[in-house]
Amino acid sequence: MVRAASLDTYLRVSVEDEGKGVSPELVPRLFERFERGSVGQGSGLGLSIAQAYARAHGGDLIYDPRGHGGARFELILPRG
Repeated sequence: MVRAASLDTYLRVSVEDEGKGVSPELVPRLFERFERGSVGQGSGLGLSIAQAYARAHGGDLIYDPRGHGGARFELILPRG
């Protein structure tokens, strides 16, 4: 599910799923370059690059673990 909201002085875009989520062991390293979970074929750069772009624009990209499974990422960017 993708949601967007304009709150306070920020635009917040969240993307969430109902899959297995991120293993607790991976969470502290989730945004590090070349970090990958045990499943996947990527290079491990996507989240690191996305977070760097968000921060370069004065925002952030965060991971929000969901208690009932799945994962939620939120892109936060300043308005204007």
